[in-house]
Amino acid sequence: MTLWIDSNNQLHDDMDGMTLSLPTWPQGMIKATAAQIAAAQAPKPVPLPQQAQAALDKVTGPSGQIMRCMAAGVAVPAAWSAYVLALRNIVNGTDKTSTTLPTQPIYVSGT
Repeated sequence: MTLWIDSNNQLHDDMDGMTLSLPTWPQGMIKATAAQIAAAQAPKPVPLPQQAQAALDKVTGPSGQIMRCMAAGVAVPAAWSAYVLALRNIVNGTDKTSTTLPTQPIYVSGT
């Protein structure tokens, strides 16, 4: 088995040379080096908007801090409101400058 890499950094297995003769085999590929294989198989970073959506879902979901405040009859602190707004701005694309998620505030006592 030999691994080949195309111009999009996608790996292809030649199945011991069998697929090299097929007309659907991508053109312009080169034999992949160990470094290219490692780079192509490395986990890709999760885009910031997806990270922000996951954090937003956690905070606003059924067991999130916002719902815990409501269930306990505690006002949602301004820090948490600002945190949720910052996450929403990253998710919806309003915030185009952030490179990391905002720092999550401490949990509200009594919730």
